Amino acid sequence: MSNMNCNLPMQKYFLIDKVIINENEEFYFDIYGKNLKEERVSLISTKGQPLTKERVQNLISNKLLYVHEEEKLFYDEYYINYMKQKITPENMENFYKSIGDTINRMFEDPESLGNVKKVKEVVKNIISTILHVEFTVSSFISILSHDYLYTYSFS
Repeated sequence: MSNMNCNLPMQKYFLIDKVIINENEEFYFDIYGKNLKEERVSLISTKGQPLTKERVQNLISNKLLYVHEEEKLFYDEYYINYMKQKITPENMENFYKSIGDTINRMFEDPESLGNVKKVKEVVKNIISTILHVEFTVSSFISILSHDYLYTYSFS
């Protein structure tokens, strides 16, 4: 989610994250699109209509997607709820647990050679996972969201 915006006469549009664009999703906000060659944004998806496969392809084909400032709060709420659902995919649970356990051990005894070696192994696994062909940007966002929500939302 970005707070970059596009100013047009008397109207403000905010850039949205394409990760939320999936078949059968239904939004409570309109989505506007803009390709690099276009000067203005145009309405490309109306609120309240479930996304079909064709509509998803149309939305994704736009270089940039926006929400109007009057509906930004609806988008923000939708985005936060969407990301909370995606935070801990079942296949990543052990990955998160391993990282958390290793970091806790490192804080408990930072000078332990065993902990340093374990951290190196975890970092190597993280890099390997990120560079893996099937690892997507949304998976990386999931890791970052998990870290952010569990680090900052309880303080």
